[in-house]
Order: sequence, then C-alpha cells, then structure tokens
Amino acid sequence: MSDALEPVYLICGNDRPKVLRALARLRDRFAGAEATFDAGCDPETVIGAAQQMGLFSGGRLVVAHGVEAWRKDQLPPLDRYLAAPAPDTVVALVGAGVRRDGALAKLLQGPCQLRYDLPTGAELLSHLRSEARRLGADIEPDALRLLIELVGENAPALTNELDKLATHAAGEAIDSHLVEQLAFRGTGGVPFALTNAVSARDRRAAFRALQRSFDAGDKPHALLPQAANQVALLLAARRQRDAGGSPSELARAIAVHEFRAKKAMEAAGRWSERDAALAICRLAEADHAMKGGRRIGPELALERALALSV
Repeated sequence: MSDALEPVYLICGNDRPKVLRALARLRDRFAGAEATFDAGCDPETVIGAAQQMGLFSGGRLVVAHGVEAWRKDQLPPLDRYLAAPAPDTVVALVGAGVRRDGALAKLLQGPCQLRYDLPTGAELLSHLRSEARRLGADIEPDALRLLIELVGENAPALTNELDKLATHAAGEAIDSHLVEQLAFRGTGGVPFALTNAVSARDRRAAFRALQRSFDAGDKPHALLPQAANQVALLLAARRQRDAGGSPSELARAIAVHEFRAKKAMEAAGRWSERDAALAICRLAEADHAMKGGRRIGPELALERALALSV
C-alpha cells in the first residue's frame, strides 16, 4: 500500500489472514480514529458516516464488513461518493465473498481493490515459500512438497502447520523428517510412511509404518483405503508411463498434486500392471473380511493383504 491513500478500498478475497493484515496496515495509518460497521450494514449508512467524519480535522477511517451482501441497486450512494469523497477520510469495504464480476468489484477496480484469494495448484508452492520467508523459516523443497501431500491443498491449514514447524525448527532448516514427525495429517492427506513403503514395495517398512499407525490409534478400516488408493495411483502411473505420458498429465487426469504424480511415476517401475491390479483385488478382499465376510481380525486382514501385495 503506497503512502498516498485512495478514498475507498475494497479489501476482499477468501485468504482471511491476508485480508486482516491489509486492514491492520490501513488502521495503523489512522491512530484509532475509526468507525466500524458489522455485516448487515448498507452503503447509504456507511457513506453517511464517512461524510460526517470528513467534517472533522485529521484522518478518519470507516470500516464496513460483510459488503459481499450489497446489491447493485444499493450502490448509487457509493458511486456518488467516489466522485466527491470526504477529505482525509478512507472507507474500507471488507468482504470475503465479493465476486470478481459483481457490481461492487466492477465499481472499485484498480489500486483501490485489494484482493487476496487462496492459492491453488501451482501457485500453492510459491505462496508457501513466501509464507516461510515471512516467518523467517527455511524449508527444503522436498519437505514443502511433503507438507502439501500430508495436509492436503488447504492453504490456511498449511500456513498454520508451517508456522508450527518454523517455531519448532528455531532457525534450523525444515526437512522432510521434521515434517513427517510434526505435520498434522488433514482429510486431504495420507500416512506418508505407509504409502511410501507401498510405492517402494518395501514390505518391512510397510509393516513398521502399519505398527506405528496402529499404536497411534489409526484404524485398519481407515488405513486400508489409503493403501488401496496408493496402489490405484501406481497403476495409473504405470499406464501413463507406458504410454509415454508425463507427471503433469497424470496429475491432471486423476486430480492429484503434481508432486504425488511425479513420485508415483518414479515408483511405477517397481510395479507391473498385473501386480498392481492383483494388489487392488487383495485389498478389496481384506475390506470384505473387515466387514464381516471372514472370521479374521481387521488388523490381520490388512497385514495379510499387504504381505501378499508388497
């Protein structure tokens, strides 16, 4: 934000931490001289407050939240105010759900629109590197990709995990080992040690990972589909590799992060299409056994399926 302020700012987007930081920077310019309106306010009331505050000397800030609810037919007072704004007064309109093609966004374009949307896909790595620099942390590239794999493509959750890792690292580089130890596995993540062992066809490592998961309270019913999904990914990677495809093509075809697709393509050489298909069948049989199809404990059913497959 430059030294010269616009009379009105639209601060919007679904990246709430950045929206709040932008609003905080604006508030720092006004030393507490502020009027605030919560969601449910209307443009006429907000603009009326701005005009009244402009009658007094010194800078004033008017903040209105929930402006995504403003309708097009409510905006004429704001349009007129933009033509003749109150001196030394700034109006900050804050809303997470302001549409890019909505009337409010079209009215407030250019430098007066500060939009902060959560990154996705390829933008996510760049966003997290920037967050790491802001936190004074150094995270290794593989560790960053692993963090995304474990937590899922959820920018707020990833930022929180990065903050935790930076605090724990205390100035040291954040590596994959630290991420695997500390990162919370979100609903979009997977138990990395188990899926990594399955990919590598490392039976001993797979059983160690299983035992750690059981000790941590993970249920076989939750672990089995994750192992099956990994084998299905490896099967798709094998087919993509045989067809001369690339990791990015695989990622787009089956909607996974490109890091996972790349790792699967690298591991696919250890799996034939037949072996992967048989492993999926064995894991399906284990799932049937867990659901009462056979008199066998769920942990043993999963262990037997992996022993025969990996």
